[in-house]
Amino acid sequence: MRFEGERSKYSRYARTSRAQSKRLAIYAVLLVVVVAAMIALRGKSGRITWLVTFEEATAQAKAQDKPIMLYFFVEGDEACARMDNVTFADRAVRAEAAKFVCVRLSAEAEPDLAERYYAVGCPAVAFISPGGELIRTMLNEREPGKFLEEMQQALTPRKPTPEREAMPDDEQLAESPGLTPRNAEPSRGEAE
Repeated sequence: MRFEGERSKYSRYARTSRAQSKRLAIYAVLLVVVVAAMIALRGKSGRITWLVTFEEATAQAKAQDKPIMLYFFVEGDEACARMDNVTFADRAVRAEAAKFVCVRLSAEAEPDLAERYYAVGCPAVAFISPGGELIRTMLNEREPGKFLEEMQQALTPRKPTPEREAMPDDEQLAESPGLTPRNAEPSRGEAE
């Protein structure tokens, strides 16, 4: 039995428990805020947004007038996993990837497309103009710095060289039998 003004031996613990509960609630709210901020910042730092069909990528590339970065991978391949986890996770690579329409395809599921863009091994990345012309194909994995250079070179418009402009095309060769084909060996005078 308690008398007025007399405290229970448990009242001190009850007050401590309430104070701890308040602190715990404040810490929980702070933790939720910090986690939400990290998720928001991670989204802003930008993951590469990969499309899953080449048709969608070509339509988007034409609409946005952006080149395509077509990544061929093989499920379970160590080099492809390193490209995904190291190269494509790099902040600078992700930022540069925003300049492309990015599509990620299984080389096993799309063998005709892989052959069309000379992706003869995996991982392989084909850079394609908005009009569908191959700019360059990169075979094998690359560390982020080297891959970034490859991306920037794919974005740089190539100027035609005088030698390429002077080379006859196939129609000119058919019309003029005296012209030498591009793949001819000068010593033999015939095509390979």
